[in-house]
Amino acid sequence: MAAIGPTPPVPPIGPELRTTIPSGPAGSQDFGEMLASGLESVSAAENRADDLAQRLAIGDPGVELHDVTIAAAEAGLSVQLMVAVRDRALEAYQQIINLQV
Repeated sequence: MAAIGPTPPVPPIGPELRTTIPSGPAGSQDFGEMLASGLESVSAAENRADDLAQRLAIGDPGVELHDVTIAAAEAGLSVQLMVAVRDRALEAYQQIINLQV
């Protein structure tokens, strides 16, 4: 049976792969702002899907069926993600309320 040799050292992480976590108010965003931003992006995705569907229905030559289908799928996934985040936030809230002090 052959012996297994040592593994070569792992090179250090370059500056392009390092991530920094902002500290303090300069680079931070509170939870409410993140939720508001998420809701705005969900609303924008739904509005885009609706707009493309209406343009396709009136015969706009610049809109293809696959564009409408993709936009509708993106909007649906956005809503599903928003509902999942809401459910997790409510679950966390209920756990905090039920803590024994």
